[in-house]
Amino acid sequence: MKKFRFQFNAYIVILLIITLLIGLTALGFNVYSMIEVPPFENVIKYIALAVICTLLVAFILLVLFNSNYALKKGKIVLTFGFIKTYYEIDKIVQFTIFEEGTSLVAYFSDQTYTRIVIKAQEFDKIIEQVKEINPKIIANSVEKGKN
Repeated sequence: MKKFRFQFNAYIVILLIITLLIGLTALGFNVYSMIEVPPFENVIKYIALAVICTLLVAFILLVLFNSNYALKKGKIVLTFGFIKTYYEIDKIVQFTIFEEGTSLVAYFSDQTYTRIVIKAQEFDKIIEQVKEINPKIIANSVEKGKN
């Protein structure tokens, strides 16, 4: 089972890193404030805020380093941090590569679709592996400006 890493665009990576830095700064501030031993009611506030900051930092790190697509038991599993989404391979009827190989879309039998957000170099690999499970899937590409 090969995993295909989720491909974030540069703006999302920058936003996640900025949020991570803010979370780490806030965590450091709250830990420093607890060490100064202020009145008891303030310590509880700092502990609560430190826990929230720790959860934020953990979530961002999970999103950055544990976001991928994997093929498991007849499903495409999108793992986004700790959130998982499942797509039944038997329900996929078509893969289409759009705009000169920059976008991959999976169409399902219930008239829905989803964009597969991975590196363009891996489009053929994931299509090939999914077609091994469901050979009835149609794969095509559409050039920019054409239908």
